[in-house]
Amino acid sequence: MSATIFCTFEQQDLADLAMGKLRASTKGIKTIHYITGNRRGSAINAVNTISPSQPVTVKIVCTEGTANTVVARLVNLHAYEIITTR
Repeated sequence: MSATIFCTFEQQDLADLAMGKLRASTKGIKTIHYITGNRRGSAINAVNTISPSQPVTVKIVCTEGTANTVVARLVNLHAYEIITTR
C-alpha cells in the first residue's frame, strides 16, 4: 500500500533542498512531484527588480510504513500544511 503526503514550502529553493535531503535520508519514497509554484524561484523581470518567490506544494508518494517518518522529517525540514492520505 502507498501513502500520499502533500506539503508546502515557502519557496522553490527550500523545497528543492528539502526533497534532496528527504530522498537521501528516508527509504520508501516512490515519487515526488511539484504541484504548484514557479520552478525558477525568484525571477528578474525586464526592469531588473526581483519578484518574490511563491510557495510551492509538493506531493510525495511513499510506502505506508514510512509515512510517519516522512511526515516527521518534513516538519524538521520546515514544511507546513502537511496532509497525509492513506
